Amino acid sequence: MRINITSFGFIYGVPENVSFVVDARGIRNPSDSFDLRHLRGTDAAVSEQVLSHPRAEEVLAHANSELLARIADGRQGFNIGIGCHMGRHRSVALAAELARRWAQTVTNTVRLTHRDIER
Repeated sequence: MRINITSFGFIYGVPENVSFVVDARGIRNPSDSFDLRHLRGTDAAVSEQVLSHPRAEEVLAHANSELLARIADGRQGFNIGIGCHMGRHRSVALAAELARRWAQTVTNTVRLTHRDIER
């Protein structure tokens, strides 16, 4: 199965190529912290804050259940978008974690794109 994961910022619109969207805006925004604002979701400090939030595992489980449903339906590909407000912190950290997990358990054909990380 081919999996494409795209992190994005809702402020810039939902990517056209995704068939399922996960909303990460319910997780505390690292940009609210002066120490983390200039970093990205690829930085360890941001990733740790995002992934330690109580809702993070719920968001990841929701994405995982959708993937399992697509596999059960016999689908050959899955295009998922994970969005937060600007697409630099929460969505990036969650998308990277999903890519890591799915590459280890589902398929090694996981493509990860951070569309808005540099905006």
